[in-house]
Amino acid sequence: MQYSLAMRTLHGNLHLEIQTSRMSPVGLLRTSFRDAATGKIRHSQHGRISGCTLEQLRLLQRAFRQEVIPEDAPEAFRMLQSKEYGASQALLSLARQLGLHRILYSRAESWVECALAMIVGRIIYQ
Repeated sequence: MQYSLAMRTLHGNLHLEIQTSRMSPVGLLRTSFRDAATGKIRHSQHGRISGCTLEQLRLLQRAFRQEVIPEDAPEAFRMLQSKEYGASQALLSLARQLGLHRILYSRAESWVECALAMIVGRIIYQ
């Protein structure tokens, strides 16, 4: 069973898809677009949300749709602490300019990007 709600962005149709076919539900952040060569609809996955209940994932879907939830409602949530996207992007580009990803490992592997993201996150969230 899949639930899908969409939010229009500049780069395509960003949505949170909930997959409940596993032991625990998983949320997938995806962008949908039409392939110019074949004309088929393609999906690009941007993230995965796990460890949440189905109700929490549905709440995130409502946030994607920009529905207003009263602050005193039991399902409301607040951001307690947030860092800017610009700080992590600036540090990540600086680390790549310095060649930190090549110092970690000479080949392009997915875990190198993860390690680089953890290093940048550790610098920002000291």
